Amino acid sequence: MSALSSMETDPLRLEGKFASWLESCLGAKDPKSIGDELRKEARELFRSEPPASDLGPLPSGAVPREAALARLIKALGPGLSDSTLPARICSLNILRGAIEGCQNIGLTQSTSELLGKFFLEQCGPIKDEGEYMDEDFDEQVRDTAILSLECLAK
Repeated sequence: MSALSSMETDPLRLEGKFASWLESCLGAKDPKSIGDELRKEARELFRSEPPASDLGPLPSGAVPREAALARLIKALGPGLSDSTLPARICSLNILRGAIEGCQNIGLTQSTSELLGKFFLEQCGPIKDEGEYMDEDFDEQVRDTAILSLECLAK
């Protein structure tokens, strides 16, 4: 039985899991404390190919694992685009964990390219004029993006 099907039996529960991860990220003040834990959870969840029934209706020709990954990205959207760097770092760690979980079967070339472009954008300059200016969170965003790129290259 796959990790996704054993943990999540329907699309609402799977999306509920993603929403709870986002909530944890948005509330994170120190992304190191929660990011690694959530990355491991995501890795385990994505380690096995999910049955299509766990994801609800899929477009014709969709790969279930990539559909789950797309839903994860959509759910994490507020955290990935948040100007609050701890939330972004935490969300990137979850996405990295999902990619690590997909490594045993792999992703299609187009998915890998899209994710690669996204992670490359995260490596660019980061403007943070908020309360985290004195922290090294901008470096953590880049480090996490680079580690995610490494996962895609494996």
